Amino acid sequence: MSFTYYYRNRPPGIGCQPKGFDPELTEYWRPRRKVNGIPYHGKASYPAPLTPEQIWQYELRPADLVEYAEFIFWEDGRADNMDMREDYLSTPRADLENMAQFSKLAQAALIILDAQSTQEVDTNDQA
Repeated sequence: MSFTYYYRNRPPGIGCQPKGFDPELTEYWRPRRKVNGIPYHGKASYPAPLTPEQIWQYELRPADLVEYAEFIFWEDGRADNMDMREDYLSTPRADLENMAQFSKLAQAALIILDAQSTQEVDTNDQA
């Protein structure tokens, strides 16, 4: 399994990403390509997930939606010195859906909750 990250602000190069990436799975896009409507300079893959600090320091974006949602909460907590993750995850789904058009954290919470419910279904199917 590999973990892929997109280059938001610069193309791959020396010092533009943490060590340990797979050079065979690294791509440089010129001109930039859009992924889900967002332009990126390329992507790199790693055998293990990067830490939120590494993602932030190198200005990357996780390709995995759940990892990106978790990063959003980390980044917001870092900025505000307050972790709102549990508050959002305990908010009723209908309220989150109403808030999602205005709140990046509500959108992130919905992604995490959907992933958790999918994992529960998979676990129940295997039992």
